[in-house]
Amino acid sequence: MSFKQLYDFCQSQAVPVSRKIIRQKLLDITGRRIAFTVSSNLNPKDVRGMFLSVSSSNAWVAQHGCDVVVLSRAIYAKSPGGNYCWDRFITVKEMMHLFDTQDEMSDTGEKFDQILSAFFMTYNGTSPVVSSEIKGFWRALAVLCPEERRKEYAHQVRSGSMTNYDIALKLRIPEQYIGQLLSDKFDLLKDTILN
Repeated sequence: MSFKQLYDFCQSQAVPVSRKIIRQKLLDITGRRIAFTVSSNLNPKDVRGMFLSVSSSNAWVAQHGCDVVVLSRAIYAKSPGGNYCWDRFITVKEMMHLFDTQDEMSDTGEKFDQILSAFFMTYNGTSPVVSSEIKGFWRALAVLCPEERRKEYAHQVRSGSMTNYDIALKLRIPEQYIGQLLSDKFDLLKDTILN
């Protein structure tokens, strides 16, 4: 199973790339099942969503019998005050964990603490769990915006004919991530995330 298969498939999709299409292709590639749920216990200031591996002992996994994506109710699009763009991006980002190895899974409290340490403290090491979160972020951007469109958007922003907000509306993702999507760093990371 390869992320590159999903990436290549998404290159021919119209924007906004449907997360239902992403999900179906992802499941076809991995041969796995995935369930989705929302939780009022996830504070989006700390955690907007999470992926629970079928190998974890979590109650949601036991209930569904498969991998589970949990989304914070506060950003869930169908909740009062929810946000479609956040819901969409976080759901796709969490689905990218289907490509994780066992070392990269953050399916225990200890592994999740590693992530929090890296993001919120002065932790300077990179563990497989932290690397997985970073790859998941960039992979979500890569499947939600085909490369040809990404290059067009970058040119349009540089020429002043479009703004980051315009692009966010077209892609239906949070505006704050458009800068990363259009950055030179994306080109440098592409080979890493395609593996």
